[in-house]
Amino acid sequence: MHMKKILLLLALGASAWAKPAEVQFPLPEVVEGQAEADRDGLRQAIQNYWQAYLDEDSPRLLASLQPDVTRMCKQAGPAQHGRDQVARQITDEWSAFERKQGKIATCFRIRQASLHRQGKSAYASYWLESKGGDRWDYSDQALIFQTLVHTREGWQISHQIESWSLDYDLDQQSPGTPTLEFDYVYPVAHLPRALKYYQPVMGQPEWVNDRAASFNLGGPRFQLRVDPLEGKASCRPGFPSGYAVFYVSDLMTLQQRLKRTNTPFLLGTQTRPLYQGPDPYLVVADPSGNLAVLMERRFVKAKDGLPPQVNGFEGKNPYEQAAGRVARAWMATSEQQLQALVRPDCRWFDDRRTRVLGQQKDRSATLEVLKSAYWTRYDRGPQGVEARLSARDIRVSPQPDGALVTYQARLTGLGRHPFGESFLVVQRFDRQLRLAESYMVANDKPSGLVRDLDYTGYPVTDLKSAGDFYSKLLQLERYEDTDYLGWWSNFAVFGIYKARLSEDELPLSGRSNGYASFWVASAEQALRHAQKHGGRFPVIPAINSSSGISREPGYRQLYTTDSECNGLLFTEYRR
Repeated sequence: MHMKKILLLLALGASAWAKPAEVQFPLPEVVEGQAEADRDGLRQAIQNYWQAYLDEDSPRLLASLQPDVTRMCKQAGPAQHGRDQVARQITDEWSAFERKQGKIATCFRIRQASLHRQGKSAYASYWLESKGGDRWDYSDQALIFQTLVHTREGWQISHQIESWSLDYDLDQQSPGTPTLEFDYVYPVAHLPRALKYYQPVMGQPEWVNDRAASFNLGGPRFQLRVDPLEGKASCRPGFPSGYAVFYVSDLMTLQQRLKRTNTPFLLGTQTRPLYQGPDPYLVVADPSGNLAVLMERRFVKAKDGLPPQVNGFEGKNPYEQAAGRVARAWMATSEQQLQALVRPDCRWFDDRRTRVLGQQKDRSATLEVLKSAYWTRYDRGPQGVEARLSARDIRVSPQPDGALVTYQARLTGLGRHPFGESFLVVQRFDRQLRLAESYMVANDKPSGLVRDLDYTGYPVTDLKSAGDFYSKLLQLERYEDTDYLGWWSNFAVFGIYKARLSEDELPLSGRSNGYASFWVASAEQALRHAQKHGGRFPVIPAINSSSGISREPGYRQLYTTDSECNGLLFTEYRR
């Protein structure tokens, strides 16, 4: 199973299969290609780019790019246009890697590459497998699409889009195993006050109402909720008080399974679920009494739902207009319209609702996946998805056989499940304005002090019994660290750690006791923010050993309190 994106530092135990900072691109991994000379030149250019990336060789990496290159990936934030923008961002990306003896402790292997030349241009799509680590081993999988141009200096990259944290079975050419999906909730007594604290930390929330707010951290959501769960999740000054919401596919089947194992249910959910909007949920307690919520999302297909809205495709360029037609057909959930707009051999990729399906390689497979795995995960009305799509920074790049359209987009949910998600789009159209390739990659990143929700922690009195409980509940493999067990989602870890009630005053049974650890670039900035908002710096032996910033091998942490006195962690990883 593939784990977190390459930038994060915790990971499942899996040793690297080559020496650190090495890129492998075996010839048999070119599964589609042209003449031998073209194939070898393109292979070398691609391999050189990734080797320069791992070597942190900025001059060599920039030389492999066209001067007006467009690079699109979540870790870079907004799309980068031109070498100068890449140069300004790339050092920050490199700073996030774990190192061994001063070198990035990672190696890449390029798999199942498709290389096609069109005159002096070429298209490349391939999988990139990553393994590495020093203190924490990790593995990951990405899908890459590039266009390249042949110059006097050789092949240079002109466009690139990346999607990481995928789990597709390349050997079997079949979907992988879905990873854990969870959000994390902190109780608040006064939502406006809590928003003043968290907006500089997270950026703008994706939605707010009078009782709750949600921050999209590019995977799990971090939510603030007023008086959730009838007081069983309430602020306990100085202590962690958060809880996880685990998303499951069949809540009633899970309820019956948990009853057979004598799992304690709370708030009467052993007989019937509670509801958050259309979504049923159960509340259970683990062997240490920590509260957890199990929820099934039921997206609504309403007879009177709001019509979809599409904005931004106002240019007169015919390829921009073609991209607008594809966007409107997708929003309208119209197979008929897409049938006319998409080539029979079209390749389609979208990581916004699932990361296990891989790339669809023809029109029939694309339409089938849209019906079964994508449109059903949005609230819909009779005219399509209940959402507003806004496109910006639309750019058209002529190609020998058509054009490439790139843009950034924001999709805002208007139905019963509010959301706001940003994503990057690269689409290739032929001369008949038919879609030949499409890549849509989620691109939500916090815009404040925080880089990501890194990991979370529930205090438990016995790691083995709690670990067995969550392994059975989540039906996923776990990994171990010192006095800590964790389970991976795509972008964060749900974990448990050893605590003693006599020393730590944790856990209190029958309530929420969890903390969130946010990855930050600077522990000092987090400290200044906490001080500005009157944060306290308590010591809980199971969490921290000293008040203020504590220094550990490879990282520094700050345990503090938010505006509501909930305990939380800020973690800075050190090179």
